[in-house]
Amino acid sequence: MRYSSIILDLDGTLVDTSRALTRGLNETLAHLGRRHVSEEQVRRHANHGLRALLRAACHLTGRALSDAELNAGLVHFRARYDHWLLDLSTLHDGAIEAMQTLQDAGARQSVLTNKPAAPALRLVQTFGLDRFLDFVVTGDMGLPHKPDPSGLLLLLDKLDTDPAHAVFVGSSRVDARTASNAGVRAALCNPSAGRARLLAIGADYVLDDISQLLPLATGQLSAVDG
Repeated sequence: MRYSSIILDLDGTLVDTSRALTRGLNETLAHLGRRHVSEEQVRRHANHGLRALLRAACHLTGRALSDAELNAGLVHFRARYDHWLLDLSTLHDGAIEAMQTLQDAGARQSVLTNKPAAPALRLVQTFGLDRFLDFVVTGDMGLPHKPDPSGLLLLLDKLDTDPAHAVFVGSSRVDARTASNAGVRAALCNPSAGRARLLAIGADYVLDDISQLLPLATGQLSAVDG
């Protein structure tokens, strides 16, 4: 097996929470007396956490908020996002089957996410992903967020895995940068983005869909550089 440790991003790679984010954000914008934003706009700004997403949405819909206003708005946003998280989030097709085949083949799997532990673990447990995972590193563990490599390096240490034997599977530029910063190969799976864009933002591998995890791990999927 080429990669014995598969480290996975959560949101955008295994699950899609964009509808929950959009609903919670738009309820917060309405609370602030602002217009709604589209789900596509949310997707473009969702990789850096709720605070950054709310700040970006406020730039799109009017004046910037003061720090005090942003903090108050963030409390509302977190509550509404948490309210809709399980109702409006979906598991990507084929994720369970792909993780099961990896487990059956002896690969170890873990999750690295910028999400805080509470929502991340709710998603992992609700969708039954926890039975495949050795570790989950979340955004409130005191480590810098992705694309800082600290969380990924921590997982490599916990898994006792050399970077050459690990691959980080994500869906965004942030994930590609995180892998590069840790000296790990990046496999990006985001069919809506298109292969050319994923290569342009730093993918070492492009997965057509999540079902290609096993070919990736076993070396049957060719890297960009061959």
